Amino acid sequence: IELYNNLTIKSYCIDNNITDKDDFSDAILKNYNMTFNNLINKYRVDYFLSLVQSKKYSNYSINALAQMAGFSSRHHLYKPFKRFHGGTPSDYIYYVLN
Repeated sequence: IELYNNLTIKSYCIDNNITDKDDFSDAILKNYNMTFNNLINKYRVDYFLSLVQSKKYSNYSINALAQMAGFSSRHHLYKPFKRFHGGTPSDYIYYVLN
């Protein structure tokens, strides 16, 4: 799944030739017990965590890492981060680096 910051269920369905957006949405809810947006944000948070753990990105700002993970800004990272990981990105980075 591409983690574009402007990804929507509609654009995903169009790009992947899925003709019934509602059926697709229902299948995600049934299989993952979350909405399409929450599923995408979970993948984004997981990717953000992997970036933080990589020495290659140790000097990147939270904003840069958030954008690399598909969030439009650092601000848009915080709520999904707390939901799927707990705490804050800053606390996690501090933990990883120390």
